[in-house]
Parts: sequence; C-alpha cells; structure tokens
Amino acid sequence: DVRASRRFLGEARKAAGQTGGFAAADVAAGIGRVAKHVLLPGGASTVDVLEPARTLRDAAFEFVDAPATIEGVKVGGSASKCRFLAAPMQDWAPPSQKYDVIWAQWCVGHLTDAHFLRFLQRCRTALKPKGVLVLKDNCGESSSTDECFEVDDADRSICRGRAYLEALLALSGAELLCTALQPVAGEEAFPADIYPVRSYALRWVDGVT
Repeated sequence: DVRASRRFLGEARKAAGQTGGFAAADVAAGIGRVAKHVLLPGGASTVDVLEPARTLRDAAFEFVDAPATIEGVKVGGSASKCRFLAAPMQDWAPPSQKYDVIWAQWCVGHLTDAHFLRFLQRCRTALKPKGVLVLKDNCGESSSTDECFEVDDADRSICRGRAYLEALLALSGAELLCTALQPVAGEEAFPADIYPVRSYALRWVDGVT
C-alpha cells in the first residue's frame, strides 16, 4: 500500500505541474499512517492530520514522530511539521487555497452521496490552483451503473462501483488527472478476497461547475 501510494503521489503531482515542497492534508487520518509513510517522505513541508476521534488523534503525534524505516525509506521525527486537528470530514471547513495535496484514503465509503459531493466541493475550495485531491478507496470494477454499490454492514460503509463513483466525481466538476488500481499480483498485491482498491487524482479548473 505504501509503495503504491508513494508512486501515485509522485504521478499525481507531476500531472498537476507541482514541484518542490507542498502543503498537505491527511483526511480521516486515524493515527496518521498516510502522513508519516506517504506525504512527509514525499516532500510535504506541512501536513494537517485530520481525525475526529480523540484517542486516535492523541496517538497520532507519537506515531508520526516515532522513527522507523518503511519500504527502505526512513520516516518519523516529523510531528513538528504537522497539525493534529479534530475535524470530521463531513463537517470539515478548510480555508480557501490552503493545500497542494489533500489525501483521503478508505473514508469516503462512510459518506452518503450528498455528503460526498459537499466534501468534494470543500476540497475544491481548499486546493491551490495546481492542487490535487487524491482518493484511495474500495471501488468495484463493474462498468455498469446498475451495480451502484455494495453495503458492508459490519463496517457501516459502502463500496461504490467504478462507474457510479466516477459519475459522482464528474458531477462535482472534477478533472481526472490519473487513476490506478492497486495490483492484484506481485509485491504490491492486496489479498484477493477483499474489494478492489483504486486511487484517483483529481483537480478542478476555474470556471468548471
């Protein structure tokens, strides 16, 4: 997961024309795994770690700061570059043009379509002109909108089908920069018995509604 995410981050930033350090947000961050293993090693100068659960948020500082080596890259010792914010994604109200990268992983399946579209519009406002939103989540590979989603009662979430998810993204006015399916074979393969996982890099162009 980490290796694929780091590669996708680089591809997304290149497609958006970004260079150098960047300001990022890790949405529904848990203990900050994406911030520590992907965004900060990828060149983020600052990361807002957004997590509403106090227990996870309190653990995030120590986790992000603890030294480790993941996929051959030294990580940790970077909590000073982060802000740890109590911000539920469905209510998050970020300031305008603050971030170069917003990363939301395994969380939009917990939003209704209406909340999801409002979240996308808030991300649009929060991104800088070359900013990108990365969504990485469970995604059914059906090409038919008839197979809209599957409900996971245990996890209290849904897995949207690819056609349905991409229709929602288009409805938000987002431009798709690139997308990638997590491999199902090789060193980066996820278990075969879980939902497919797909990454999207999105941006919004001025004047698109």
